Amino acid sequence: MDKGTIEEQIIDEYTWHCKIEAESYKMMGKMLDETLIRERLDVYAISDLYIYGGAYLAAQLYRAVKDKVNVKGIVDKEGRSAVKVDIPVIKLEELRELYQDEKVIITPPRFYRAAKRDLSQIIAAENILFLGEFLEGLF
Repeated sequence: MDKGTIEEQIIDEYTWHCKIEAESYKMMGKMLDETLIRERLDVYAISDLYIYGGAYLAAQLYRAVKDKVNVKGIVDKEGRSAVKVDIPVIKLEELRELYQDEKVIITPPRFYRAAKRDLSQIIAAENILFLGEFLEGLF
C-alpha cells in the first residue's frame, strides 16, 4: 500500500468520526427541547419504547422521554450501560422474549446498520427508528 492511500484512508476515517460527533452533539441539543420531544413522540405514536444502545445518547434520550412515555428498558448487545440509569438494561437476546410490538429507537450512530440488522430479526422494520430519524424525520 502506498503512502498516499494510507493517508487518504486516515483522513477519510477522521472525517467520518468528526461527522458522527457533530451529529451526536446536534441530537443531544435537540433532546433538550421538551416541545420537540413531545411532538416527535406524538408523530410516531409512541407510548411504550425500548432504547437501543448503552452509551450517552441512550441515557440522554431516556432522560428526555421518561416522564412522557413508558420506557421499558435499554437494550444493549452486551447488556451494559456506560451511564447509570434507573430502568433495566437488557441484552438483545432478552428483548426477543420481552418484545410486544413497541417502538425501538437506536441511539448509536456509528453502529446503526449493525443494530438495525440485529433488531430486524426480532422487530418489524416500521417499529425501528434511528435517533436522528426520530428527532428530524420526514414527518
